[in-house]
Amino acid sequence: MQLASRILTLVVGHAIMAIGVALSLASDLGTTPISALPAVTSLISGLSVGTTTVLVNVVLVVLQILILRRDYAPIQLFQLALLLYFGPFIDGAVWLLDQLGVGYSNYFQQWVLTIVGIIVVGIGVTLQVRARLFVLPGEGIAQALSFALHRRFGAKPRYEFGRVKVVTDTVQVLLALVLALVFLGGFVGVREGTIAAALAVGWVVTLCNKIVPPKADSRGTSRGTSRTGPLGVED
Repeated sequence: MQLASRILTLVVGHAIMAIGVALSLASDLGTTPISALPAVTSLISGLSVGTTTVLVNVVLVVLQILILRRDYAPIQLFQLALLLYFGPFIDGAVWLLDQLGVGYSNYFQQWVLTIVGIIVVGIGVTLQVRARLFVLPGEGIAQALSFALHRRFGAKPRYEFGRVKVVTDTVQVLLALVLALVFLGGFVGVREGTIAAALAVGWVVTLCNKIVPPKADSRGTSRGTSRTGPLGVED
């Protein structure tokens, strides 16, 4: 029963994330941080966004393996399988918002959509991590770094998942900006909304964990935090 509950939490978290991504797309203020690199590399290479999304996520999984080494659980390769249904979730959310007539008529409303999207994505990410099963590669790289930093330097607030995610999202956005500037001659696909999301989603996750702290397991450690092990694997 506990496994069924965790699976439900994971799927609900991904559905909520998809709605948040759709809200961000509806704002027209730039792609989400996790979509920035695929969007830019698609324009550079001529490959489809779907293809570059898979390639970027494969790189993120490889980085997790390099960071965690012996601590990496091979079963977490299923992170890539999550993309098979997360993509359709986003398409469905975009369709739903379109049917509901969600849109904007001025710049202020664009920011409202962006901010709501950031909050919704943050809530979804929180649920995804608390499920302690699999996370999308974009969150997996942040979780791997958080776990490695906790192991090496001890449990410190600066190494919490939410704060580390701000760093990993920001790095991906900056890399997308550099690639766009070098190969496309301008900042294509990345706008102020992308930067805001990179800086704020991790903060929303941290806030969610403070408002509703993760439940402690039988050993007294908190579920859904880096203390439970790399990418949902118990220490």
